[in-house]
Amino acid sequence: MRHLFLQSLTLLALGSVLGTIVGRVRGFAVSSAVTAPSGQCAASLDKEALAAPWIPHAEARTLHANPNIAFIDARPRHEFEAEHVAGALNAPAFFGSVDPELLRLLATADAVVVYGDSELDCKRARTLARLLRLGGIEDLRLMEGSFSGWLARQSPTETGPCALCPAPPQPLPPNHPRGAHE
Repeated sequence: MRHLFLQSLTLLALGSVLGTIVGRVRGFAVSSAVTAPSGQCAASLDKEALAAPWIPHAEARTLHANPNIAFIDARPRHEFEAEHVAGALNAPAFFGSVDPELLRLLATADAVVVYGDSELDCKRARTLARLLRLGGIEDLRLMEGSFSGWLARQSPTETGPCALCPAPPQPLPPNHPRGAHE
């Protein structure tokens, strides 16, 4: 059993090394994102790959004063309801799609600023920005430093549910025949 485990581990390591070598020979870049401090969002070195540019808090705060700029919180709903950027909408990017109603709400905004909080939320914010771009939202920005940074700068916040957000998807009842068409 130990021998089989060692063989598997050796094959995995060789496959990783070989894949990296072949990738470099073929010209594929090796991802090297900037590692952000815990709880902070940071820009990737490969900004071309992002759906939106990163903006500092000072710029986000200036944009926040404009009522035609929408702020979108990519954090889970319970975190949003605990506290969020004043006037923000909540759109956690868990399912790989954006509610069409949210896209309709955002279509009239001059720009959309997306933010998260933890490293995972930063990934969700980037994913959400890409999904919004695919949904036709043109002017997108990602807020550097996350919601924690917004709080640290004593920027405007509020608590409670999102009154304008589309209703979250409801779980299927346990006896629901998955895949059945109505």
